[in-house]
Amino acid sequence: MLVWGLAYRWNSMTGGENGIAGVQRPAFIAGTTAFYYFVLAIAVCVFAFFAVLVRSSFGRTLVGIRESESRMRTLGYDVWLHKYIIFLISGLFSGLSGVLWVYYDSLVAPPLVDLGTSFDALLMVSLGGGGTLVGAVLGALIFKMMENLVNLFTDRWLTVVALVYITVVLLAPQGIIGLLRDLAERREARVKAFGAAGRADAPARKEGSR
Repeated sequence: MLVWGLAYRWNSMTGGENGIAGVQRPAFIAGTTAFYYFVLAIAVCVFAFFAVLVRSSFGRTLVGIRESESRMRTLGYDVWLHKYIIFLISGLFSGLSGVLWVYYDSLVAPPLVDLGTSFDALLMVSLGGGGTLVGAVLGALIFKMMENLVNLFTDRWLTVVALVYITVVLLAPQGIIGLLRDLAERREARVKAFGAAGRADAPARKEGSR
């Protein structure tokens, strides 16, 4: 809200409620197709970067901090430094996404930094599955597809968002990735149980055949 208020009231810098319009793309991505592949390439690179980061010692330390800060602090890790570094990294890529959005929309306006934008991002992660990179990407894709589809038939998009969020929390608190993982584990458990039962029945069938 602080950033939104600053963007809304600092007319000389941000243009106030009208924002800054007419932002032009660089010449090499001025075309729609060129811009699409440019954004796609950046998205792939960012995904690869975070995939490597998560599997690094720094990433594993962050996972440990997420699970128990006190335990990691006891083990000698500088919890504050790790959180500060990942905060800077997240800010860097958030800024990058903001630049790409401005090039896409050609407009910078206060609604881009209001609570609704943050809520949309959280819902994307919750929908796909928190704690996984694939879940975040999947959630974003589904969210935007739903938004485009719903807006074709009704202007009650916010109502639909609320219903989707409630449904996800009640039926799939770990998101779609978590739900698929649970279903796979249950199926694997049933297959193992069926195989164990078959092996247990085999001696009995042999005795009966005699």
